[in-house]
Amino acid sequence: SHAHLDMEEFDEDRDQVVQRAFQEGIRSILCPADLTNPKSIQKTFDLTEKYESFIAAAGVHPHQAKYFTPSHTQRIEEQAGDKKIKAVGEIGLDFHYDFSPRQKQEEVFRHQLSTAQKLGLPVVVHSRNSGKEVAQAIEEEHFSKGGILHC
Repeated sequence: SHAHLDMEEFDEDRDQVVQRAFQEGIRSILCPADLTNPKSIQKTFDLTEKYESFIAAAGVHPHQAKYFTPSHTQRIEEQAGDKKIKAVGEIGLDFHYDFSPRQKQEEVFRHQLSTAQKLGLPVVVHSRNSGKEVAQAIEEEHFSKGGILHC
């Protein structure tokens, strides 16, 4: 569904990992930037500049929901307008680890669904031990732009 090639674990061999993926027949890679982490954003955009087949998504992961601010939404809107961001994500709910309070996760998830709907962008949804709540939020927010769901 996507690859977190922005993570520092790939700093030493990121280009080799990408080349191996292409050699194995991967044609495109969706890389979600974590908007709470400036290094993640920069690395993701660097990848989309370097590799034509890279697609950037951006959002606030449920683990980081407690750090969400309105500036994150503004960043999505600006970058989507510049066509740098093609999806909103990775967003969603994680009720297994609960690194952010559940209520805050739900608030941020719904807000990002609304932003994606407004911009006409698909979403990359992380759902762990929260399938019912994710489905309910998607339905109640009338989200209709598609996307991918994992976990």
